[in-house]
Parts: sequence; structure tokens; C-alpha cells
Amino acid sequence: MPWKNSGRILVGEDDPDLLEGTAGILTRAGFLADRARNGAEVLAGLRDQPDVLLLDRDLPDMDGVEIVRRIRQNPSPSDPLVVLISGSANNSADMAQGLEMGADGYIARPISDRELVARVGAFARIAYLNRSSREMARRLTEQNEMLGQQRARALRLSEEALAAKDRATMAQGALRESEAQFRSFVEGAADAIFVQVDNRFAYMNGAACRLFGADEPDQLLNQPIMDRIPLHQRELVKARIRRTNELHEATPVIDQIYLRLDGTELPVEVSAVPLTFRGQQGALVFAHDITRRRARERQQALALHVLGALNRDDADTRLTEELETVPNNTDEVGPRAPRASPLSEPGAWQGQPGYCHTGRS
Repeated sequence: MPWKNSGRILVGEDDPDLLEGTAGILTRAGFLADRARNGAEVLAGLRDQPDVLLLDRDLPDMDGVEIVRRIRQNPSPSDPLVVLISGSANNSADMAQGLEMGADGYIARPISDRELVARVGAFARIAYLNRSSREMARRLTEQNEMLGQQRARALRLSEEALAAKDRATMAQGALRESEAQFRSFVEGAADAIFVQVDNRFAYMNGAACRLFGADEPDQLLNQPIMDRIPLHQRELVKARIRRTNELHEATPVIDQIYLRLDGTELPVEVSAVPLTFRGQQGALVFAHDITRRRARERQQALALHVLGALNRDDADTRLTEELETVPNNTDEVGPRAPRASPLSEPGAWQGQPGYCHTGRS
């Protein structure tokens, strides 16, 4: 399949007829042909980034070889392929000089239209391949940079993942050690300790099993807490659970009643603190059997009652004894009367001044 001519060609020619004739031939062949009548216009036309510069060697204001030198002095990827063309400087030395100064090709006039188109087309193909190679190189460079960035990112992620894995391993080790210490403490505790999550038993130690009358934890794990609470205390317990699970607050020590598996009631002293257990919010509950304390309290109350009764009986006995020791002579009741005056005896006033006998005895 023949090559289809395309590309931008800048024709630099001072002869108006040759300029228009050459540009017309190239345009009819499928090229986009720009025109420049002197060296200054050629240098200005390079801003449009032509693929090929078809340059007359003998321009009036600037030699074509000088233009080539200037172009090659500051090379750029957008520079065109430069093909010198001349009808006078056609010997081998002239051609060699032009090529040595940086020209990519050299055409001697006269030349047929077909050969001119073929030669320019060949250079246009080279320019196209160069441009495609530069574009491919640019894309490869971008891809390499992107791959380098991706590799660097992947390396950082790998390092971060390894570091995170190490931290996770250390954290898991610390967590296992902490859990082991926790279990050792909890399992060895004398008081009942259990974990409440979502209103259910999530964990309990041996003392808690014994407190509820269970042979093993599986008898109570995942069972509702309220099954172990008497009806009259359930609202109180629900409020305390909301306080630990939702408000994350500890609940103070109170006396409650727990229902054992056999249905018997057990007085307990209960407190709880918020706890995150296996990713869920719950509470760590401490329960202490206060059966003996209640018995001592009843004994103390009974002793105080008996002592009070004894004290009352003793007081009554002493009062009776004191009453029995009081003499029957009423003159002796109360403070002793003063000794009687002789004038108080009967007839003592008779014969005294001012005495008047009434005749009564």
C-alpha cells in the first residue's frame, strides 16, 4: 500500500515563481505547504513546527547554511527535518558542506515534480517516524515514571504492611498476655465475676458458676441475665445495665437477689464497671454472696432485741425490790418530819396569852 503524503512543509524560497510552483506541487500531493520568502520569515515560520523545511540555500538576507546552523545551535524535539535545495550550488563540496552543517538532505535543481514529491515524502515519513518515536518515548517515560511511583508506593505499602503486621503481632502478644493475666486473676478470684454483653452472660469464672449453682459455664453462657433476676428487681437491673452498656459508667455496690439454677434465691452484693469484650460493649460484674452477712445481721438484731428485753426485765425487777423495802408507816414516807415542838402537843396553848377556849375539844 503506497504511503499517503501528509505533514506540514515549510518552503523557503526567494524566487516567487519557484516558491508558488513548489508549494503548489506539494499541496496537490497532499501536504500542507507554508511559504517563506526570506530567512527572517523562515525562522518565524518554525514556530508553527513544520515536519520538513525545504530551504533554498541562496536566500537574499540569510544563507540557507546559516539558517541550518542556527536551528542546530539550539536543538529541540520539535525541530523539522531540513532539506536544502539549490539550482546553483550543486557540486559535491556544496552538498557536503550543507550536510555537515546539520542539513538532513540536499536536493539539486532541476528536478521533476514526481521526484520532488517523492523526496519530500520520504523526509516527511522520517519526520513522522521521528515524531512517533518521540511520542512513544515520552509515553514510555511517563509509564516508567508511573511504574516507578507505583513500585515505590507498593514498596511503602509493603513496608507499612510489614510494620503493621509486626505491631499487630506485638499487640496480639500483649493482648494474649493481658488476657492470660486477666483470666488468671479472674479465674482465681474468690468472688463471682462474669461478663455481661447484650444482656447475656458472655463469660464467667468458676466462682460465678458455683454462685449460680452451675456445674460448668456452658449452662449459663449466652443465657439472658434476666433469667437469674427476680421479677421485682428486673427494672432496677435493666437500668444498671443501660448505665454500663450505653453511658459507659460504673454502677455502685448494691444488695440484690440472684436466682440460682435450682430456683432458690441468693442474696448478693453486686457492682459493675464498663468493659469492651470481644469488640462489644458490656460490663464486668462482681458479685459476692452475702448469705453469712445477712445471717450475722439477723443474729445481731436478735441479740439486740434480747438484750433490750433483758434490760427491761431487769429494770422491772429492781423497781419491785425497791418497793418491797419501803416501810408501811406513812410518817416515814418522804423526808423525815422535823421533831414536834412542845407547843404542838394538845393543851399546850391553854393558859397562854390570847388563848380563847371555844368549848370544843
